[in-house]
Amino acid sequence: MRCAPKILTWAALALLAALFIASLVGPIRNAHGEDNLYVHQAAAFLKGRLDIPRHYHDTAVFEGRYYVPFPPAPAVLMLPLVALLGVHRTNPVLVGLAVAIFSVWLLGRILRRLGVEKGAIPWLLVGYFLGTVYWSCVVMGAGVWFTAHLVSTAALFLAIDEALGRKRGILVGLYLGISFLSRQLTAFLAPFLIALLLAEGEPAPMAVRLRRLVGFAVSCALLGGAYLAFNWARFGNPFDSGYKYLLLGGHLLERFLQFGLFHPRYVLFNAFYLFVQGFHVNFTGSRFLTIGGMDGWGTSLVAASPFLFASLAARGRKPLLWAAWASILLCLVPQLFYYNNGWWQINGQRFTMDFLPVFIVLTALGVRRVQGAVWKGAVAYAVFLNALALVVVPWLAAG
Repeated sequence: MRCAPKILTWAALALLAALFIASLVGPIRNAHGEDNLYVHQAAAFLKGRLDIPRHYHDTAVFEGRYYVPFPPAPAVLMLPLVALLGVHRTNPVLVGLAVAIFSVWLLGRILRRLGVEKGAIPWLLVGYFLGTVYWSCVVMGAGVWFTAHLVSTAALFLAIDEALGRKRGILVGLYLGISFLSRQLTAFLAPFLIALLLAEGEPAPMAVRLRRLVGFAVSCALLGGAYLAFNWARFGNPFDSGYKYLLLGGHLLERFLQFGLFHPRYVLFNAFYLFVQGFHVNFTGSRFLTIGGMDGWGTSLVAASPFLFASLAARGRKPLLWAAWASILLCLVPQLFYYNNGWWQINGQRFTMDFLPVFIVLTALGVRRVQGAVWKGAVAYAVFLNALALVVVPWLAAG
């Protein structure tokens, strides 16, 4: 009888692995480098250029040239692959999968550093990678937007791991800078990382703490300066990222023309989809009897990944907790005012990926005070919804 729980555990893990693999078979088979702007940007870098040869979806058009408006870190990461394999044979989904596997290892190490109970770690890992919008980002990794999220998350985990471990400020700043050069809003997570550098672990002399902060600031300044120079070289303005030169269409164009990229009119829509919207399958056909896929605006954080709200029970050093929540809030507020909420996305809000690495730290601290059956049941529910959205619904829609 003692073997029964282990057998069930291994059976559950095998089922999860099978579902994850099933969700990736098609994307890996169909992906090629032409679908991903970072691959094109890497190819341009290799030719000594900043612009790309022609227009693709979400390309910025400026003075007759075509530019990738997104920050360049993922393109730099892909340089060796593109140099070796060329544009077509570089598979961005496989690159994203490799980054995801590395991120699983990193988060496991972070949870151990936090002193999380050994039996809770697998649940938190499954919850984060299969019970949030992270899973769909891996599945849709052919797109430039999802590659950015995956690279940014890995860099943030590197920063948190270093801040909890050896606390070398220059490396923490370097990793945050790489995350920023993948997803700009992650710069707002700096207060949390600074709090980790100063507040966690053994007490350190003031000189040591100051050295950490100086190293952190220098790294951030260097990478931030590199981004400003990159923008200036492309658009003649260090603060012009190129987003306003996108050739938009449909509802996004209507929003942009009427209210611009940021406006209070977007808050209600974005907040509703972030906190309220439930799991939504689109039905099509003359009588709406055919499954047409998932709602491209996504599912709320509350409905899709409720286990994360164990974070509300987190306890510990108050400065660290305040810094964590402040960082999340600083990251979240601009997202609420933005002209879209991440469209296209499946069963989640992909912009939450910018602060989910901090959220999962708070969740790990909070589950200690939440009944195991409650938060583990919420993890199982979240994974079930993702499996439904990423495996079952696509299969039914294809049929």
